[in-house]
Amino acid sequence: LNYMESMLPTNKANVVPGCRMWIGEYGWGYEPTSQQEPQIRSYLQRLINWSYNGNCLPYILMWEMYSNTNANYATNFCLVNYADQKVPAWYLHNYFINDAKMFAAQYYQTNGTLPTDTQLSAMMSPLLNAPLSAPVPLTVSNAGATVSTNNTASVSGGLAQGVYGDNEAVVWLYYGTQDGSNTYSGWQHAQYVGINTNFIPSTFTATLTGLSPGTNYYYRFYAQTFTTNSWSPATSQFSTVTINPAGYGSNMKVFFFGI
Repeated sequence: LNYMESMLPTNKANVVPGCRMWIGEYGWGYEPTSQQEPQIRSYLQRLINWSYNGNCLPYILMWEMYSNTNANYATNFCLVNYADQKVPAWYLHNYFINDAKMFAAQYYQTNGTLPTDTQLSAMMSPLLNAPLSAPVPLTVSNAGATVSTNNTASVSGGLAQGVYGDNEAVVWLYYGTQDGSNTYSGWQHAQYVGINTNFIPSTFTATLTGLSPGTNYYYRFYAQTFTTNSWSPATSQFSTVTINPAGYGSNMKVFFFGI
């Protein structure tokens, strides 16, 4: 690659800036598809890491999507085999592309600009040091509750969407004096919290009013898209029992050292 890049004529450099080479075919087809994933992953990482004068390869194309052979031939260059089955390398590319899109979107949301090719390569290359995991569509959590008065409270939850291009998740809070677990009808109250418009993990907060004083409450966050839904892993609690300092006859200041 270094040699080929050095041999390119320079008269078109101003018209087509950056690296003008790309990989038209890569694959590892002379072994069974069940054994190809580690070699393809390693080779893909090598291609992504290559640069010349700070420029990466702009395009790297896998050969090929669908098998043009059958079980009687030796080559297996495919992501979907002759029996219409997705092979391990299909999942490698599917997970990797999703992660790359999520990383780029998160970078843009944080920095206001897209990463350069070299920046994205540096972020993505370490993921190929081990097999990739399937993306988690929705991750929901309970973050905590703050009681303002004996009948109002603010309850927070966390949400992260892991599939690029999925619908924006709708976030709800379920709460009541009994634990409804992960059953809608088991909760006394449901409150709409908001719609997720973030690629980065986000916090949603709901203000609850009209609570009963001196009462223990249970709550659980829930999110859904058109294709999936998720509850927080467990139910959390808060209490509207408040302390009135005027109701006590004495007070004492307490010191904490070493903090």
